[in-house]
Amino acid sequence: AESSDEDDGPAPLGTMAAAKAAKRKRQQTNQRTASTGVEEGGREEWMMVPGEHDFLKGISKSDFRGRKFKNSKSKRDTAPAEPINPEVLAEVHAIQQAYQESRGPSLLDAHRQSKAKQQQDKTAEEWKWNRDKNLDDGRRVDKNALQMVLGGASTELKSKFQSGQR
Repeated sequence: AESSDEDDGPAPLGTMAAAKAAKRKRQQTNQRTASTGVEEGGREEWMMVPGEHDFLKGISKSDFRGRKFKNSKSKRDTAPAEPINPEVLAEVHAIQQAYQESRGPSLLDAHRQSKAKQQQDKTAEEWKWNRDKNLDDGRRVDKNALQMVLGGASTELKSKFQSGQR
């Protein structure tokens, strides 16, 4: 059932011929689907039609609470603490104090003290800027070593190549 329209090639979009061709194609597809129950791509209708489940109905308003994290510390804190005998408490503090004194300062504390002392020494010392000394501090290569490595390279290059000026 070929028509003469197909001989001329596809019709431009938006023309009456294109609309008729699209309508004809839909009718042929519908006839095939109705006769076999399977659409053109080989899928049955239940695969192509979306379901009717509404996700918003499944959500209740009570579910919009904030997330609560389990805090096991708070459960232990609710139990009333028994008062500690002041004599026992004083003895525990004395033992802790003796232990701390026998160990001396921690490594972190010793490091902090040494850093603080270095900072005080730096601020106490007056800083004077010297052009020759301070400009050369940041160099990675010494000027003399650089001159030794490069040698007379610049003069040799100048003799081998012409300069831009004549």
